[in-house]
Amino acid sequence: MAAFMEEDGLASEDLYAVLNVDRNASTDEINTAFRRFSKIFHPDKHLDDKKKKHAENMFNKIKKAHEVLTDPNKRPVYDQFGMKGLEIEGMELISKSKSAAEIIAELAKQEEERKLQQMTNPRGQVVIELNASDLFYNEEYKEYSSGLSGLEVSSMSLVQTVECPLTRRDTVRLGGNVTAQNGNGQGMFTTVWRRVWSAKGWNEFQVSIGNGFRGGLQAFYQINRRCFCVGSVSILAVPNGIKPGLSTVIAWQLDKNLQGKMLFNASMSSSSVKTLLIFEHQPYTAKLSLQLGLQMGIPANFIQAALSRKFKSHDAEVRVAGKLGTIESYIEYGIQKKISQFSWIGAKMMIGIPFGVYVQIRLVRGQQTFVFPVKLSEHIMPNVVFYGTFFPVVVYFAVRKLVVTPYLKEQEEEELEKRKKDHAETYAQQKEEAESAIELMMGTVERIIETEESKSGLIITKAVYGRLLSEGELSEDECINVTIPLQCLVKDSRLQLPESKSKADIPGFYDPCPGVAKSLYIQYRFRDQLHETTVPDEEPIRLPLQSHLISEDSGGV
Repeated sequence: MAAFMEEDGLASEDLYAVLNVDRNASTDEINTAFRRFSKIFHPDKHLDDKKKKHAENMFNKIKKAHEVLTDPNKRPVYDQFGMKGLEIEGMELISKSKSAAEIIAELAKQEEERKLQQMTNPRGQVVIELNASDLFYNEEYKEYSSGLSGLEVSSMSLVQTVECPLTRRDTVRLGGNVTAQNGNGQGMFTTVWRRVWSAKGWNEFQVSIGNGFRGGLQAFYQINRRCFCVGSVSILAVPNGIKPGLSTVIAWQLDKNLQGKMLFNASMSSSSVKTLLIFEHQPYTAKLSLQLGLQMGIPANFIQAALSRKFKSHDAEVRVAGKLGTIESYIEYGIQKKISQFSWIGAKMMIGIPFGVYVQIRLVRGQQTFVFPVKLSEHIMPNVVFYGTFFPVVVYFAVRKLVVTPYLKEQEEEELEKRKKDHAETYAQQKEEAESAIELMMGTVERIIETEESKSGLIITKAVYGRLLSEGELSEDECINVTIPLQCLVKDSRLQLPESKSKADIPGFYDPCPGVAKSLYIQYRFRDQLHETTVPDEEPIRLPLQSHLISEDSGGV
């Protein structure tokens, strides 16, 4: 774990990068790396008072990294919690009296309790149903267009819930909803208490009051590793008495990608049995999901199918579904896309009988969801389907191009400027420390270059670390020269940098553009031939490689 984000927005120090060792490095490898850097940064190696002081700071830094990574109790704590885990009061005493597993369990418990105290987890949903059927004219059904005045709000509902953890096992959820339709309104207040009684199960008790009384009890139980069940009973108070209800879900993991479910539902007004088969396959770039369902019961019988595919690289999901039943039949297709860190937007078309044509716009921002179902037509008409399909797409790309992208870019720039301003002193200190480290490396680097040149070995001719503008082009204002630090790491005509979140903690490096994705460009000579490569900040590096070879007249960055 290369860099841990602290609460103030700064990445904490990566001890693995400080010693330039892999996260899975053995104690012997860590000791070897420490001895190598000690020959460069030990204060006794430098006579000048200024250099001696800088060397002392660098030596203390690598010494601290060595002490943590070679301690069998501290290293697992650091791997999981970073430096914050090691800075807890009394950690020195705890690390000597408890094992690494016990320390991690204790810290995890403290972290969980801290989050429990802070968490309320509010969620909300607003649904505004619109009727736009009068906007489309059709001669056959004698419909007419009345302009934008034909757009009306059919119904509106608001749901808000707040989750309140009481203990590690008990949680209370409070919620309310109000609905208005055709001039009539109703509301309800709901309280849910959940008790987790083991790792295999929980139960919920629910009471709702407002427009009548509702109560229910639900329980979950993990039967074995492949099977679980959920059962619930409910009662609904009506003017003529009480309506009871019963439902059960049994799920079985048939194999790695296939799950089957049986759903039983019974009440005084309806009863049904439903079978679901869910297939999920998740390769590296996308997730494919297929659902097939069959329901038999009163009053509805139907078959349904749904196919969805999530594209990880584009943060998007495409879905197609259909249903054929005795009461309603429809097809639907849609897409949802992540537009920022906490925001999603989606749209889907529903075409069916007897409801006609609907388009639904869905916006998710954090824990708040806004849904806008829009009725386009009571009848299935090609022109309505065409407009309903393509109009939201055109609007999305226009809004994204003209509003969302400029706003996010401006927000990102303001955040980066604020971070730079707030931590200017820290960044200046990191820069000074890196420049001091480079100065201390000079003697070692000269000897390494002399050795490598004598055998036509690995010579770093240019190395630049910072923001990559485009393919092969780095921003000069947001880059630093790291030729000397990299040459200092060359040994036996080889250079290896392990995988990490950031290379900014390598001795002689610092972060020239905090909060921005960075790359490392290296131009080097090996066997009197010129090579070059550009790698993202987090990827490992191994030099030399034949694939890096370029012609002598090719230009670098």
